[in-house]
Amino acid sequence: MQKSVLNNPLLPSSPMFIKFFKFLTWLKQEGISRVTEIRHTPMNVLEKLSKKNAEFYKEYLQKEIINTDEIKRKLLNGRYSGQKFKLD
Repeated sequence: MQKSVLNNPLLPSSPMFIKFFKFLTWLKQEGISRVTEIRHTPMNVLEKLSKKNAEFYKEYLQKEIINTDEIKRKLLNGRYSGQKFKLD
């Protein structure tokens, strides 16, 4: 049985890839990973990630969900009609 390319978890459009991309981008933005490009993030950054930083990332994701939900709610209520913005 041949595996479908669409089932590859590391394709740029896959949910797994998006989660990794978002996490590595956050590490860079917070200065935890001092790289110019996220693809250069060394494994030791992940190995030495503190529990506190992991909790900060979890809080970041929770706030992101709240903000996205708020934008969706405003869109449904017509508050952003005519305005251009990007959800992600």
